[in-house]
Amino acid sequence: MKTKNIQGIFLLLIGLLLPQLLLAAAVPAAEVGRALFVRGAVSAQSENGAVRLLEKQNPIHKHDQITTGTKSFIILEMNDGSRITLRPDTVFVVDEYVWKDGEGKASYSLLKGGMRALTGLIGKKNPEASTVATPYATMGIRGTEYDARLCEQDCAKEMKILPDNKKNISPESLVIGRVTMIKAEVKAKDTTGKQRLLDKGGPIYLGDTLTTTDKSFVVVIFRDDTRLTIRPSSEVVLKDYLISHQGTKESRFVTELLKGGLRTLTGSIGKQNPDGFKVKTASSTMGIRGTGFDAFYKNPTWVHVWSGAVDFAYRDGVILVGRCEGPSGGKPSIPVVGDCKVAKYDGSGVPRYLKNVPDFMRWPRDTRPDDEQFNGLYLSMFEVRDHDFSQPGFYFTTYDGHTHTLTLANDVHLGANEALFSNGVLTYRLKKIPPFQLNDPYPKADEANDRFFELYGLFGPSSGGQSCEVQ
Repeated sequence: MKTKNIQGIFLLLIGLLLPQLLLAAAVPAAEVGRALFVRGAVSAQSENGAVRLLEKQNPIHKHDQITTGTKSFIILEMNDGSRITLRPDTVFVVDEYVWKDGEGKASYSLLKGGMRALTGLIGKKNPEASTVATPYATMGIRGTEYDARLCEQDCAKEMKILPDNKKNISPESLVIGRVTMIKAEVKAKDTTGKQRLLDKGGPIYLGDTLTTTDKSFVVVIFRDDTRLTIRPSSEVVLKDYLISHQGTKESRFVTELLKGGLRTLTGSIGKQNPDGFKVKTASSTMGIRGTGFDAFYKNPTWVHVWSGAVDFAYRDGVILVGRCEGPSGGKPSIPVVGDCKVAKYDGSGVPRYLKNVPDFMRWPRDTRPDDEQFNGLYLSMFEVRDHDFSQPGFYFTTYDGHTHTLTLANDVHLGANEALFSNGVLTYRLKKIPPFQLNDPYPKADEANDRFFELYGLFGPSSGGQSCEVQ
């Protein structure tokens, strides 16, 4: 009797729970985006193995594996505004996707083929929250536009039919410096007013305004090995930067210190063309003589030279800081105090030398740009290689923003107009953007609009016929 009661209770529970279990099994994974545009045969396989053909406006779910057929492609729009173009013969998986109340994370896998993407709010708000994994490497995406391609023999075939004039044209990298050390939050604002959070390895561009908080600082190394430490509560504008290949006298580096402090060690530009290297404040200009120095501006301007000398130009003249002599080698025009390594100017009269470094300018030695931990870093931070683009492997190009590629061998940071290659053994930056990416006939994700859909429907690359296979 007791056994029959237990069996009865068990059957009753099964009867009550079974409909709920069946309902739960029928509920699809969370909807994370939609198909903005579909051309040809594109399928999505859900986590439970069900396969469906995708059409325009169809939903995309978390854990979907999306496969494009030959001559087929799709443009996805994710919930945070990201757009992704999947090229023909591509296999792409939405591994993880969360977007709620303006916060989220996204993880994708590219198993085959290629993608062209423009990140949305996830990549812009949280630089650690968006990743793309491939068999060769994993990319951390930090608010950017990029192309990723897994090449077998297809890329070599595309190279063969490309005209020579398209094989040899590639835009130059826009990156003039990279972050090598950072603490807390540091922001960069470009010439259009667009802001971004900096991260270690992140690119620095001409015209950037770098801003630190009262608890943050950053060390930047430039292509010529100039090193710049920006102190807390500071704001610095990168006004001009050029490494001239025509003549060293054309090279220049000009920064403007709007507030706070910086520490500078000059690289090849300061050594080859001292007149072209300057640090400006509202009241003075510091010209460099192959040197290292600290500058601080909050009206007055202070300067402390710890290596070499600085021409400290003010409204009515110039003094030399770092040596007790005038700019022309004679005696300085103002009274000498101590060893003349520290000076102060309040914007009126003449500057004056100080005997000691002010306490507020004293800072840890390991943040000084001449610290040995920074020696030689610029070589690996900007090294590029020639490459045979017919080689199979993984190619990745960044057109805007910052991407961080991690492999078993090493990690590589990219900025605007930079590319890399990886084959699982070697990973390195390329001298040129791969021609098959630069001349890709399939649309960038940000090109999708009503006019595009109309024209592409008439003249798209698969207009001669559509493929109907589902892979």
